[in-house]
Amino acid sequence: MINTRIPRGSLEDAFLRCERASLLIDELAKLLEDYELQEKGHVFAELDHETKIAKLGFSQPATPPPKIASAIIGEIIYNLRATLDYLVFILALMDSKQPQQQTQFPIVANRKDFSGQVKRHLKGVSPEHITEIEKLQPFVGCTWTGDLRDLSNPDKHRHLATLAGMGSYVFRIKRTKEGFETEFEPSVVVAFDDQRPVIETLRHLHDEVLGVLNRFSTE
Repeated sequence: MINTRIPRGSLEDAFLRCERASLLIDELAKLLEDYELQEKGHVFAELDHETKIAKLGFSQPATPPPKIASAIIGEIIYNLRATLDYLVFILALMDSKQPQQQTQFPIVANRKDFSGQVKRHLKGVSPEHITEIEKLQPFVGCTWTGDLRDLSNPDKHRHLATLAGMGSYVFRIKRTKEGFETEFEPSVVVAFDDQRPVIETLRHLHDEVLGVLNRFSTE
């Protein structure tokens, strides 16, 4: 538990950034839902009644997810990273009683790098708060901050997030008096290139960032 917490009002800008990310996730979810429904409608299955083998087909070639979705993801990730950076700026201000330059929420892979980041980006932050920030590092087992970093870096430095439609289906065959009855349920979900569902991943990251703000703040 954090003993020295910040009045919620002092973190208003950070909470606004986090809220903006949430609104963008909702916008993205609607965009991808329309795409997924479109793609799902192109998938069909036919049952060979002699061999009892289902044959999958597509009424037209699959189309990639809309490119604008990757741009929206970039905005979401930017706002979530900015939320954490705003938090560190306010922590440094409140702890040291004066504004600090070049503050940033570090996300690093090992303790040595974290020590370097403390000197560079956590100047003015109290030892108690530095300890709490350290608990949120990938090298101590906090995986979601590593995910946030990995999604952020390619967008900032090289390219937008790579997306793909990930398809799956359920095919049921029931014996009836007339022969067989088939039931086919296709599903298409937009995922990152490591197959993590986009919306589920982003909502998880948002909830974790909001949880950090709530832990550091008090009413």
